[in-house]
Amino acid sequence: MSAFDNLKNKAAELADQAKEQLAHATEAAKSGLESAKDNLESVSDAAIEKAGDAVDAVTGGKFADKVDAVQAKADDLIKGREPGAAAEEPQA
Repeated sequence: MSAFDNLKNKAAELADQAKEQLAHATEAAKSGLESAKDNLESVSDAAIEKAGDAVDAVTGGKFADKVDAVQAKADDLIKGREPGAAAEEPQA
């Protein structure tokens, strides 16, 4: 076997290793993205609720109905719905 053949085989081996590592990294990234998406809803709901509570506390609840409407619109926008669109109930 010539030196060129050895280099060629080593290059092929390294390319295969790189493909495997890329596949593992891709799967890890996909898994992380799914986890982030799953957590986004609960985090955004909590943030919207806290912001509304803060406004209600400052205004003494005088504008609670308007604050609730803004909270609902913010929730719709974050979840990719048209503001004011009815939220779909999960199917049982």
